Amino acid sequence: MLTLDSITAGYGELTVLTDLSVTLEKGETVCLIGPNGAGKSTVLRVVAGQLRPTKGKVLFNGHDVSGKNCFEKIKMGILFVPQGRNVFPSLSLKENLNLSRIFISEDLFQKRMETVLATFPWMKDKLGDPAGSLSGGLRQMLALSRILLLSPQLVLLDEPSLGLSPLIVDEIFALISSLNQQGISFLLVEQNASKGLSIAHRGYVLESGKNRLTGTGRHLLKDPEVQRLYLGG
Repeated sequence: MLTLDSITAGYGELTVLTDLSVTLEKGETVCLIGPNGAGKSTVLRVVAGQLRPTKGKVLFNGHDVSGKNCFEKIKMGILFVPQGRNVFPSLSLKENLNLSRIFISEDLFQKRMETVLATFPWMKDKLGDPAGSLSGGLRQMLALSRILLLSPQLVLLDEPSLGLSPLIVDEIFALISSLNQQGISFLLVEQNASKGLSIAHRGYVLESGKNRLTGTGRHLLKDPEVQRLYLGG
């Protein structure tokens, strides 16, 4: 489904990714781990269309999408949930969800809203509340519900566990696994390496914008170097 082929990218004079290659098959969850500054979030921005690579190609379902912008990527089924600021806090839950209307028909929006509210029944009594009044975990669920309205093929998730309690982290990752089982593919960046790799089919360890290690999630969880550097082993 997704191929990053020898990608070099950065910000102005700063090169963050160098000759980086990543693949993701349809139906997979792939997790990127690594130290701060390794380029993990930059990978997501390249795929999302926020940042264009200076070298290499991004292929989605066999088509070169390297030069496509965010709006075009959304219409293709690539949805990005950024780190932290993933909802509009001053808007109500309903207004946050209504933003999806610009991409789909009204009939389809209403039909999918029914599904979203069935999946997240707690939202029904909070639709008029500002999103900023929600806890971090519920904000993450609101962000995920908003993209579900667009029936994504591929979801890009940047640090979904950031700042959340362990119990809520478990709920978020259970939700990601459930959505993946329903056919949605995920490219996930996660500092909580054990959690990220535990739900991932495959993972990549990034360092200084390059691939250092790759393997199945289970293999990387057992890798001595990964355990020493990222799992406290």
